[in-house]
Amino acid sequence: MTEQEFWDWFIAHRAEVEPHLLSRNNAKAMAFYEQLCEVMESYSTKITPEIGIGEGHVFELTLSANGRADNMPFVEKLAETAPEIEGWRVVKFRAAYGFTQLTIEGLTFEEKEIMVSAHKVPGTNAFSITVYMKGYKKEDKRYGTAAFLYLDHAIGEYNVITRVRWRGCKKLDLMASSLKLYTLSQLAELMKEE
Repeated sequence: MTEQEFWDWFIAHRAEVEPHLLSRNNAKAMAFYEQLCEVMESYSTKITPEIGIGEGHVFELTLSANGRADNMPFVEKLAETAPEIEGWRVVKFRAAYGFTQLTIEGLTFEEKEIMVSAHKVPGTNAFSITVYMKGYKKEDKRYGTAAFLYLDHAIGEYNVITRVRWRGCKKLDLMASSLKLYTLSQLAELMKEE
């Protein structure tokens, strides 16, 4: 599938999901989303689409690189070829929203239950980051997925890919309380300052 074929499909079918996004009928929106994912996979397995309503009540199609630098050129190429789509905005990479409570594979965190240690990497605009999570279990891969998605929403996927030196996850416990830790909102502010 070419870029043009993808956009032709999206334009022809977008009206199917718009009323469900407006009414927040997630079950009906999910049926369209699953079809969108299949079409996207026909174009590229390097991009994950997300749909929703953004600022100004404009529908958004977000093109995510799944947190991988090697997927970024695929997102860039598809976004560059996006036509004007009435009522829609195409967004490259997950945007930064500060702290956003998410449920990922059954895991949900309050703002004080997911904290980070962040140290500036000398000579760069990057940060070395460790994520501390309430209930963290090393063998449970859901925590790593949740950490990245929470970071994506807090500071933006582009920043996670280009400015974070990943140090892993650890359990948020009494030992961690002796460290200088930031909430995700504080991390977003810290990264804006740099």
